[in-house]
Amino acid sequence: MERYLRIVGGTVLWRRSFQVASWLMPFAYAGVAAWAAFDGFTGTDPEALRGAAMLLVVGVVTYAFVRSRVHLVPSGVVVINLITWREIPYSLLHKAEAGPGRGLAIYVRGVPEEDSEIHSIGFAGSLVDRRFRTAEKAAKQINKAKKRGRSASSSDAVVRRGVVRDPVVELFVVTAVGLAIASLFIGP
Repeated sequence: MERYLRIVGGTVLWRRSFQVASWLMPFAYAGVAAWAAFDGFTGTDPEALRGAAMLLVVGVVTYAFVRSRVHLVPSGVVVINLITWREIPYSLLHKAEAGPGRGLAIYVRGVPEEDSEIHSIGFAGSLVDRRFRTAEKAAKQINKAKKRGRSASSSDAVVRRGVVRDPVVELFVVTAVGLAIASLFIGP
């Protein structure tokens, strides 16, 4: 695994609903968790603190889900999923395809089996996607970018991978752990 990747520039392929949710969800989860934590600290019920901690953990999972996206950068395609990211150079990209309700799959050539087919959680098949066809549109954009992309020699190209780091996720996890520990010391 490589260290955190900072993506500068390029085109972002991201479902519009996920984009809106990624701005609203942290405030909603943090607000409800703060209300529950306040109730836990002012009262004598440690269950409110545990509830706030669990709510933040659920917030982490749903926030990471809606932050899943695909970046088209000059050197290749970066797929960002819940926990990991993968960067595929255009020279290794075979094709991207999607079907109605099937989701987005990116096929890579000349790599080990575990890297030969990469799926994007952000464009996984759903009933709504059958109507709006966002995965199919993303596949077309990726294939178009592949044709325009710079060709690097295949011998130098590798699929890079790493762990996604997000300040909101990290803050929620640290706060949830702190609330869980505090719940052990507050109460009867």
